[in-house]
Amino acid sequence: MPYERLVQVGRVAYIAYGPERGKICCITNIIDQTRVLVDGPSSHVRRQALNIKSLHLTKYVLKLLPGARSSTVKSIWDKNDVSKKWQETRWFKKLQAKHLRAKMTDFDRFKLVHAKQAYNRIVAHEFNQSERCLIFVETKRSADYIGALLSQRQFMSTTMHGDRTQRQRFEAVQQFTNGKCPILVATSVAARGLDFPLIGYVVNYDLPDTSDFYIHRIGRTGRAGHLGKSISFFDPDRESDRTIAPELVQKLSEAGQDVPEFLKQHMPNTSGLKSGFVGRNADMRSGGFNHSQTVSTSGGTASAGAAEDWD
Repeated sequence: MPYERLVQVGRVAYIAYGPERGKICCITNIIDQTRVLVDGPSSHVRRQALNIKSLHLTKYVLKLLPGARSSTVKSIWDKNDVSKKWQETRWFKKLQAKHLRAKMTDFDRFKLVHAKQAYNRIVAHEFNQSERCLIFVETKRSADYIGALLSQRQFMSTTMHGDRTQRQRFEAVQQFTNGKCPILVATSVAARGLDFPLIGYVVNYDLPDTSDFYIHRIGRTGRAGHLGKSISFFDPDRESDRTIAPELVQKLSEAGQDVPEFLKQHMPNTSGLKSGFVGRNADMRSGGFNHSQTVSTSGGTASAGAAEDWD
């Protein structure tokens, strides 16, 4: 099997060891079999020779000539928006999460456990076994965790994510469709392209990165004239949730629905927002949207409407 990522001039790499650990740089020249010359004027990495073993290669490559000057590297780096693309990858987000976990105190961990327990209580309370419920999570670990928790509480559920085989995914879809397991916990990637009929609830355990994905998710409920409900959890301590908040406020405002105060707090300018609720048949998408809720981990609840590949 050929290697997909090679040590080459222009290759963007993550520095895993040494004084510059945690930063990304660009390989500008290959010195010998064990060392390369790297530079990162935009990522604050000085030009230096590094051992190849200290680098983790990304899939991004800049078009550079061997030995290119720092000014040339910076110009091409900024032109291709490498820093922004890196920050949008799962790789970067996992590193950030690991860094945050390392700095957490015992009290922080206690608050996190308490918040998760609140999530689970609300999820268990908001739906019953007679209706199909689709729960979206961000990671495979979260999918397994929520699935196991629901099973412990005697809720028939199944999971779908990237670590499951094709046969296991097919069985999960069958069990969810025929009602044997009325609850499906899935990652967005695993559930992409699948059409499930008569879903009573859509739960965003983890909010997506964009409002388009949000609307696509909640659009899976309330179809063909049937009433449906979506529930979304908003964590003000989560950067991606804070980023999507202005888009959600805009979508809710355009739909004429109440905008919860905890979402307004993350708007650059909250003036001019519409208020009022138009009822259970408000339409936020072409297919017809019925009813949803946005839930803040700090305790607020309000009515609401609904490619990266660097790893």
